[in-house]
Amino acid sequence: MYSARETFFYFHKKNNRGQNPPYVLETYMPKSSKKSKYQSLLINKKRYYFYKITWVDIVGDSGHASVDEFMKLIPATMISYGYIFSKDKSCIRSFASYDSTDEVFSDRNVFPAGCIIKLEKISV
Repeated sequence: MYSARETFFYFHKKNNRGQNPPYVLETYMPKSSKKSKYQSLLINKKRYYFYKITWVDIVGDSGHASVDEFMKLIPATMISYGYIFSKDKSCIRSFASYDSTDEVFSDRNVFPAGCIIKLEKISV
């Protein structure tokens, strides 16, 4: 018994113009429905991929500080995980929760494109 992924062999008549052999052994590999190697979900026929988003956030302090302490204050590198809803030149929109029966999203974020350090698609 053959599985759906096995290679099949068959003889194919070759137009050989009088030369031998008239039949050639050919191989046939059935097309498989290739599954994506990235984690995603499908909502209303649209596919959303899961990403690790590395971005920079501001850091503030309302207390008194010396010049040395002030110079040690740097932006925070943050990591968020979520599905990318849309992205363009100005911003990236993501969500982490969704309704399984309707096109409704929760845990939404809009990141300015300039704050994004890296976008990594998460593999399965």
